[in-house]
Amino acid sequence: MARTRGAKDLKPRKRPGQTADEFMPERVTGTLDERVDRLLMVPPSGPEAETVEAFAASVLNDPAYRQSVRDRAKSGRLMPAEARMLVEWGRTATDKPKPKPDLARAIACMTEAELQITASAARVYIRAIARANGYSEPNDPVRRYERMNGDGKPIVTWR
Repeated sequence: MARTRGAKDLKPRKRPGQTADEFMPERVTGTLDERVDRLLMVPPSGPEAETVEAFAASVLNDPAYRQSVRDRAKSGRLMPAEARMLVEWGRTATDKPKPKPDLARAIACMTEAELQITASAARVYIRAIARANGYSEPNDPVRRYERMNGDGKPIVTWR
């Protein structure tokens, strides 16, 4: 096998200022603690690095980025990842909070007697809905069937 022209040996060239090995420098500098940290790859103690989630939230909440995405969506030049993101978020977007129903506002203004009347009416309503769905409570008055025997005494049965 012939070597290419100008290749004298197989060793890579060493440039000025380049260390012999990227993992173990020729000259050891720093204190013992710094060298141990460097060998064990301990991250330097300083301000905490920003998490990926925090970075993504800051990018997505940036008004300039939002306007750029809006303009590209209108012109049809969205990247596929952005289009998928918009479709996914559009499906899971929270609706506006619903206003309080009229009954909730009315209950806030009721007196104690009015609340008792409304509660009993609600119980009757709930019981009627349950009956319509085929369910009734064990002592529901609708299930009570009363008839008279020969002596004129009532016979009570539950349906």
